[in-house]
Amino acid sequence: MFIRWVGYIWLAHNSKIQGSVMNFLKIFFLIIIFSIPKIGFACATCYGAPDAPATQGLNYAIFVLLGCIVAVLMGVVFTIISLRNRAKACVFLVD
Repeated sequence: MFIRWVGYIWLAHNSKIQGSVMNFLKIFFLIIIFSIPKIGFACATCYGAPDAPATQGLNYAIFVLLGCIVAVLMGVVFTIISLRNRAKACVFLVD
């Protein structure tokens, strides 16, 4: 059922149909989120005891994940810079 709705969103050529399907999905997910209030509770890092071992472990896990994300993004940036520099060097060789 959900796959059919996603197909209607992407394959519909009528923007009115796309808008109505998107509004339906927004309302559906809002109802789901507000009907299950535990989804909105904060994790132990934000809401729990600051000196608990589990909270300290979660803090370290957050920092490790942020470090991984930063490392990957730096690799993407350096790759783009390297490709830009190579493209500039090729332009100067052709001229």
